[in-house]
Amino acid sequence: MAPELLSGHTKSTPKIDVWSLGLMLHAMVFGYLPFKSNDRNELEKQIINEELEYKFLKKVKTSSIKNEKRKQMNTILKSSSDELIDLIE
Repeated sequence: MAPELLSGHTKSTPKIDVWSLGLMLHAMVFGYLPFKSNDRNELEKQIINEELEYKFLKKVKTSSIKNEKRKQMNTILKSSSDELIDLIE
């Protein structure tokens, strides 16, 4: 669910739809959803608080990244166009 819905704004808006499309595009490009937790509260916190910095992550040296999912994202982002990254964001 979009951060707005988790924050109690239940009215459907285009912003929520665009967020959902970005989430699906992320899954198609990287092969997994950007947020994951077995604990629902933790998952909701990630969705509300975590900002994925695709452009920044693309510039970081792969060897300096410890998280395996972020390493995988970095590798894919390095071969992705800026237009694709803009679209995901």
